[in-house]
Amino acid sequence: MDPFFIVYIILLIISIVFWFFLNRASVRADRVVELLEAIDKKNRRQVELLTSLLESSSITLSNEEKEKLVIDYFREAQVIGDNILSSDGKLNESMIIKFARYGNKYIERQKSQGDDISEAIDLFTMLKNEKFSLLPPKNKKIANELFKQNINF
Repeated sequence: MDPFFIVYIILLIISIVFWFFLNRASVRADRVVELLEAIDKKNRRQVELLTSLLESSSITLSNEEKEKLVIDYFREAQVIGDNILSSDGKLNESMIIKFARYGNKYIERQKSQGDDISEAIDLFTMLKNEKFSLLPPKNKKIANELFKQNINF
C-alpha cells in the first residue's frame, strides 16, 4: 500500500468526521434560530395584545363593580376595627388611623357615585361607635382623638 493512499484515507475519514460535526452544529444552530424566531413572534404578539389593551382601557367600572368597591372598603374597615386592640390589650394606634382612612375612602367612593353621603356617614359612625365601645375609657378617648385627626368627613 502506498503511503499517500493511507494519508488520503485518513484525510477522507477526518473530512467525514469534520463534516458530520459541522453538519450537527448547523442543525442545532438552525433549531436555535427557529426557537428564537418563535419566541420573538410570541413576544410581538404579547406586545400587540398589551398595546390594544392599553388603547382600549378607558376602563370604567360598572355600577355593580363600584358598589362592590364601596362594600369592600366598609368590610375592610370592619376587619380593621376588630384589631384596634392588640393581643396584649394595648391600643393599636396604626389600626385606628387605618380605620379612619378606610372610612375616608368609603365616604369618598359614595360621594363619587353621586349618592347622599349622610347615610354613609351615619353607617360608618355606627361602625366606629360599635368598635370603640369595646375599648376601656382611657383607650376610647385616645382612639376618638386619633380618629378625629384622621377623618375627613
